[in-house]
Amino acid sequence: MSAPSDGKDSSSTLKMLVGGLSLTTVGLLISTIVLATNKDSGAIGTQADVGALPVEVIPAPGSTYLDQGLVDCMSITLSLDAIVSHITDGEISTAIVTTNLEVGYDDLREQYATTNLEGSEFETSPPTIVEALSEADVQATVIFAAQCDYKVTTRSGGHSYIGMSSCNNNCIQLDVGRMNHIDVKESGKQLNVGPGVRLEELVQTFVTEGVFIPTGECKSIGIGGHTQTGGFGPWGRSFGYFTGYVDSFRIVLPDGSIRSVEKPGRKPLTSQPNNDLFYAVLGGASGSFGTVVDTVFNTNKDDDFHAFYWEVNFWYDSEKTLPGITKMLEKYAGMVESGELDQDDTRWNIWWTLVGSKSLLAKTGLLPPFNFFQMDFIWVVPKKETSNADAFADAQAVYDDIVGACDDCVLLDDFF
Repeated sequence: MSAPSDGKDSSSTLKMLVGGLSLTTVGLLISTIVLATNKDSGAIGTQADVGALPVEVIPAPGSTYLDQGLVDCMSITLSLDAIVSHITDGEISTAIVTTNLEVGYDDLREQYATTNLEGSEFETSPPTIVEALSEADVQATVIFAAQCDYKVTTRSGGHSYIGMSSCNNNCIQLDVGRMNHIDVKESGKQLNVGPGVRLEELVQTFVTEGVFIPTGECKSIGIGGHTQTGGFGPWGRSFGYFTGYVDSFRIVLPDGSIRSVEKPGRKPLTSQPNNDLFYAVLGGASGSFGTVVDTVFNTNKDDDFHAFYWEVNFWYDSEKTLPGITKMLEKYAGMVESGELDQDDTRWNIWWTLVGSKSLLAKTGLLPPFNFFQMDFIWVVPKKETSNADAFADAQAVYDDIVGACDDCVLLDDFF
């Protein structure tokens, strides 16, 4: 089962892109592939006191807002206006506040991901959702919550399957999806990105600027959460993960103060509190140490690499097609174990996914938990090392060896 060599799609489920495509083009295509199978999530967010840091951009507000009459725990809207005015010397809050009694609340609380926890449908029902449009809005929301004894959970895209972007009961869901700025710095060498930017939007900027950062696949994921949970994706063997490209970020801490946090190891050396917070925030527990409001990423130059990509979707049926898929996986494992696919060779990236598609369930009437098996095959080579033609020949040889072992496999288009 060889990939076509004319650079055209042979079907909607077996795709190959050749000719030294740019990394950004491949990334944009990958980001449109993933099928959304669920809606969103649930568990209560938490806050943590991280202590003092050396860089304090805006003074910590202290604990006198209630005493000064700036916070009214019975009116979050009035309180946000008063706090923002106090912080900014006269401006008012631009945040949009929606309570669970208002029209539009049900649509706003819906999210992409869901948990399997019992009662998780109720975990996505915060009494109040605040859509922040500025850093001051985030500060004011956090300060109000602290003064009035609410928990806060932050949502950038709502893709947390462990409930880090959703909450219920005595909490405020702080939605930063509207903080979606992208600013280009140093001719594209760095990008300044808001937490609400979606992956599809970021990849479009990659294309425009001729740069690249390895990302995940799902085009609607929010950059705020993606950054704080590793940014795992199919480019990992060649380029590492999304989080590794963070240069610095700004974060609103639980006391309402803002800190600028830089990647450790610079000269002059960053402080230990800076380093601790950098690794804590990017360590997988998104939102636990504060709300990130801005991130600066370093980039790769897109034109420095040859890139090739195949995606194959096989129909998955435990009786009919599992033997063929098993052979293919055994072939792949054997190539790795024998060294034919050298684990030190960063050219190849192969990602296997067992997928359950609701749309396929509707077409077939079957009820398996999973119904197709997806293979993403990416081959990346620096242009300085080889020609485009030689890079493609090496990629196709490996691809053919693996996919050719699946002699009993059925493509989705063949099945339907």
